[in-house]
Amino acid sequence: MFTLLRNFEPTLRVEALPEIVRPQSKREAPPLSLSARTGFWRQPLHTDQAHFARPARFILLECIAGGDEPCATEILVPDIKRLEIAPPDVLTHPGWIAHRGPNRRFYCQILAKHQGNTLGFRFDPGCMTNQLIDQSLALAKQALEGGAAKYSVILNTGDWLVVDNWLALHGRGEGAYFAKNRRLRRTYWGI
Repeated sequence: MFTLLRNFEPTLRVEALPEIVRPQSKREAPPLSLSARTGFWRQPLHTDQAHFARPARFILLECIAGGDEPCATEILVPDIKRLEIAPPDVLTHPGWIAHRGPNRRFYCQILAKHQGNTLGFRFDPGCMTNQLIDQSLALAKQALEGGAAKYSVILNTGDWLVVDNWLALHGRGEGAYFAKNRRLRRTYWGI
């Protein structure tokens, strides 16, 4: 659900303008970003573009600068086969709301079919809520982590990380405060 490429020369056509992402304090981060909530601390595991009607399939992260100290990208690959057979109600509940701004939101599910018949995840505790289930974020996190594979990837300058945004969650790990010069070029593919 993810691939680490060293010294990769990309030849595929990307479908969104690249964006440089870096550790930021809560004050300097864009207002609706996860960094605005976490600052230099570890980010919660999430899928990108959960607040979009159709999230990108792949996230391409190119490490432009690894940082002064290691700062891992954490990856969680939930057991999609197990969850497809017996999905917990919290993941398929239609009462999740993805917030895209003050008056821009829509109902969604965490585990649902994306384009065609591809089952996948949409989860971002920074922009999703479910008022109908007590402790919904904690229950969803617990359901996603049950039986999941967990990875911690240190990106060095020149490395590329390709994450399947429908099948894996990711987040910046510990150490961002000491890796303030870490720079990743993020691009989306398969929109």
